Amino acid sequence: MCDHWLAPLRELALLPSSDLRALFSNVEHLLRISEELLQQLMDPARQTPEGAAVVLMDAAPTLLKAYSVFASDAAHSKGSLAKLAKLRERQGWDSALEAAMHDAQASVGEDLSVMLEKPALRLAQYPDLLAEMYAYCMAAAHLRMPHARVNHWMPVSYTHLTL
Repeated sequence: MCDHWLAPLRELALLPSSDLRALFSNVEHLLRISEELLQQLMDPARQTPEGAAVVLMDAAPTLLKAYSVFASDAAHSKGSLAKLAKLRERQGWDSALEAAMHDAQASVGEDLSVMLEKPALRLAQYPDLLAEMYAYCMAAAHLRMPHARVNHWMPVSYTHLTL
């Protein structure tokens, strides 16, 4: 999302930074977190179910907070998405904006509005992922009852998120 959508829109400077923030929220922060998480999961010592569970349990508070910020901001991004659609109409099909949007959609395979919903949809899947991790973590005694840590991080409002 950062390379295909955010960077070209920033470069074109057709939308105010407030609209870019409304559309993309903390997506660059989510990217950094995901890259760090992947790096930790690629560690050969972590390439077991128990090792992966430990990495994910340690990352859960940061991930959940970042995704919940994105999901919260997504509710306010509809107006900026509408502004972008109107701007695309005014600019025309042969504009630099339309070319950038077309290239991004062709590279990613989905429309920007669909891509903006994905992080919020992932948040709704975390309770299931954490439940699976719990099963693996029960074998890892050094985590001292990981379900208590998970329950602490997952307020009830996040477990029933719908869009």
